[in-house]
Amino acid sequence: MRTLGRLWMILLAFGSVPGIEAETHRFHPEVGYQTYKVREPVLRVRPGDIAETSTLFSPLF
Repeated sequence: MRTLGRLWMILLAFGSVPGIEAETHRFHPEVGYQTYKVREPVLRVRPGDIAETSTLFSPLF
């Protein structure tokens, strides 16, 4: 039983578990806020996922 647990941990560590695939998320912001207020997340990712995004440019930054 301990061997099976170790094997599972190794598979999880290397990400070779069948059925679990990384996703690529492309996020293009349309509105920017100049505050440090707590807001709802605009994107949720899982470990191993790829997030492609850019920042908004403003004369104030």
